[in-house]
Amino acid sequence: MVEAEDLKIPAVSGTGVAFGYTVADFLAEFTARVTGQVAWYKVGVKALIKLLVGLIFYGIASRVSGLWSLGFELATYGSIGSIAPDVAWALAPGGIPGWAERAAVKVRAGMKGAKTIEEEFKRVEEEAAIAASRT
Repeated sequence: MVEAEDLKIPAVSGTGVAFGYTVADFLAEFTARVTGQVAWYKVGVKALIKLLVGLIFYGIASRVSGLWSLGFELATYGSIGSIAPDVAWALAPGGIPGWAERAAVKVRAGMKGAKTIEEEFKRVEEEAAIAASRT
């Protein structure tokens, strides 16, 4: 039987990563929007903020002990690791979900036939353009 004591490390680990990702993403997005950054400049600003937040978390982790140290160390990883999706959003409209949608359209087209693929690609590109204009 699993004891509550056995779940401390997994719980702190997951919480630490989620906390780091959320705090860093909020602060980075807030800063990018306040300063009016777009495109690759936005990615750069967000990456810098996330890196700084990660370093702050790492500094805290080095000063505390026990599960607090583990939580803040993993918050560092969550913060710095959240830079990758920003790069994906900058590389292609829609980011990772956009890539998944394009791949799904290709697979569905192979199953349905070629004549519907043009309609689906147009729809996906229109949605991606709308999503890109929101970021």
